[in-house]
Amino acid sequence: MIFTQFVDDALGCASYLVGDESTGQAVVVDPAYAIEQYLEEAERREVRLVRVLETHTHADHLSGHGRLALKHELPVSIHPAADAGYPHDKLEDGAEISLGEVVLRCIHTPGHRPEHCCFTVVDGSRAPDPWLVLTGDSLFVGDAARPDLAIEARAGAEGLFHSLRRLTELGDGVEVYPGHVAGSLCGKAMSSKASTTIGFERRFNHALASDDVAAFVAESSGISAPRPPNMERIVELNRGPFVGAQPEPLELPLPPD
Repeated sequence: MIFTQFVDDALGCASYLVGDESTGQAVVVDPAYAIEQYLEEAERREVRLVRVLETHTHADHLSGHGRLALKHELPVSIHPAADAGYPHDKLEDGAEISLGEVVLRCIHTPGHRPEHCCFTVVDGSRAPDPWLVLTGDSLFVGDAARPDLAIEARAGAEGLFHSLRRLTELGDGVEVYPGHVAGSLCGKAMSSKASTTIGFERRFNHALASDDVAAFVAESSGISAPRPPNMERIVELNRGPFVGAQPEPLELPLPPD
């Protein structure tokens, strides 16, 4: 399996390249607008990019899915609840994206946004069970996503509670690679660590400490952190027709203070 994590230190955003060495195919998950890093990594690893997967419509940065679709003819997949205004393949819960021995499986995990999905990654040449899970904006290292950016906070928090419990059904040894690290406005107490495991988070993450839905909703929906700058405009651009005519985005969020 080929696996590379890319972290934007300014915004605390993470994206991923997942590939299969035997077939030479790879996907990009949650690409940043600066797509050159994925193209260079694909060339270095001698794989061909075949698809873009979005865990959700991002609110804090401009996605690179438009540039990859327009310039490199890559199809884009996202859950139908995103109501995306660009050509896309719909990702439903349980859907599989096969690259050969490497298979990504979709888990619908609403909460941060209604369309949010995580992806478990199985390397069949190693074992039939997931090796890792890409958790996007759901489970972070030491924290969970905020539920107030897309829908009413309490409704989002209740959805997030159940989504996090679905993730804890994975084995303790499954590695967790989130969509954000410290510095992002999409959570309030996440670690600067770039990865963790289900077992570690089950033991130490406050968001997984209780099975009391009401207590979780009260705590999670009480977030007082500022929203990402230009959030409404960024969501509009990421959900609308592909953006990608210019090498640099017209509007970018400001780094958090």
